[in-house]
Amino acid sequence: MIGISAANVWRRWRPSEGWLPFGLLLATVMLLVTAVNEVQWVPEGKIVGPSAALGLLLATYLAKRSADWRLAWALLLCYGILFNIIWLGRLIPSGTTTIEREVVGGEIIRQNWALFIDRIEGWLLSVSSGGRSDETVVFALGLGLVAWLVAAYAAWSVFRQRLPLLGLMTLAFALGFNAFFGNASLWPLPLFVGLAVMLLVTIQFNDLELSWIKRNVDYPDDVRLDFFFIGAGIALGLLTFSFIVPSANVNAVSRLFLEQPIVSEVEDTLERLFAGVNQPRRASVSGGVPGPGTGGGLPTSFLIGNPPELYETVVMTAVVSPSPQGTVHWRGASYDTYTGQGWSISSEREEGIPAETSIPLTEIEKKLEISQTVHWVQDDSTQRYTLGLPMRFNQEIVARWRGVDDLSRVSGSGNEYRAISQTSEATVDELRNSPMDGVPADLMARYTQLPDSVPERVHQLALEVAGDRVLWPTPYDQAKAIERFLRQYPYTLEVELPGSEEDVVDYFLF
Repeated sequence: MIGISAANVWRRWRPSEGWLPFGLLLATVMLLVTAVNEVQWVPEGKIVGPSAALGLLLATYLAKRSADWRLAWALLLCYGILFNIIWLGRLIPSGTTTIEREVVGGEIIRQNWALFIDRIEGWLLSVSSGGRSDETVVFALGLGLVAWLVAAYAAWSVFRQRLPLLGLMTLAFALGFNAFFGNASLWPLPLFVGLAVMLLVTIQFNDLELSWIKRNVDYPDDVRLDFFFIGAGIALGLLTFSFIVPSANVNAVSRLFLEQPIVSEVEDTLERLFAGVNQPRRASVSGGVPGPGTGGGLPTSFLIGNPPELYETVVMTAVVSPSPQGTVHWRGASYDTYTGQGWSISSEREEGIPAETSIPLTEIEKKLEISQTVHWVQDDSTQRYTLGLPMRFNQEIVARWRGVDDLSRVSGSGNEYRAISQTSEATVDELRNSPMDGVPADLMARYTQLPDSVPERVHQLALEVAGDRVLWPTPYDQAKAIERFLRQYPYTLEVELPGSEEDVVDYFLF
């Protein structure tokens, strides 16, 4: 048995320059990560931290080896792409919940991969058709890869090229870009300058020390400490200077820059392709409200608490033909993301569809086509409500899709419209016998993902109510079992609001 202590690992992996240069470089990279996370460009922006850290570590390791630089950078690029895809595609199952442990890990990976590809395909479809997309996964992929490469080059310039200024300039450019376009606070800049000076002084002394050793030059042992104090003094002086000198007001300059025709054209294109990305600088210059595009949501206060005052007020009238049998609901939008505080609509792309043109929906085997003429009475709503899924309208509409073919909602203009929609006429036996392998993997992943904040007892209760495969062998039976369980709760509008940090489903159930 071979015992490996922390001290042995520390000595084995210790760089020849010591741990101080690596620690200073890591601190500068993490400062950039902190600044990027402060802007919150996209919901998936947390990838920047682990991507930059792993890129820095791998580049440091390869820089210390004698491998050819082309091979080293080919490996860095490939591993960077692979890591970011695995992270954003959620291709490593968390296995933290009881329900996840009941599902085969390979099936979760297949579903998440299908959803990841569907999101990218939906974005590419929007790009090729000249549409507008709120999808953020492509931007997040680029953001994570840039963080990986910038951190990797910073390590490469320090430990292989011995030109730390080049890597620091790359980090400084990324930090300045983030500060300008993200309208971020400038506090990281002086700290970055201080850390950069300390790193430059440390690397310079290490190079001098190495040359002295090779030439057998004697030097006092405390000269390293002198270099350290000199570097600290310079860094402290620059920090003090940066806080004393008043910061310039760059709003006028940035407004002039952003109003240039070529810049405005590029900005408009990027805003169309990455409408879901936070754009604080452009919003502040144009007087708009910063923040990423959202598809709306059902917040906690709408679901529970603040009971509504119900009035017998006519909101709309509709003429329907033929009259559907059984219960059919009016559909306005579908919510696919549970946040812990309510439900929201994930990233969408927009597609204009002319009047009397069929909406490209997935075909339903047994369907009933319904004609309806709707007249809005109370307001000027642009949302188009239909009985079931809409097939076509008598007016030009904008269809909003998730991914390639998951219709989220439809909008139009005017207070009156005619529509043809479809509803399923499948019988109970047909629903019960419908195979699950017919459900696309991307849809399964999209509509079954839950945040990690959902308490474990919610998962446990779901298994207790509908997890017995003998009693409830099909998804239809499981859904009916959950429905019967929920009908045990008394109906009331007088429910107090949960706490701001409480999961709304957990609060309702328990």
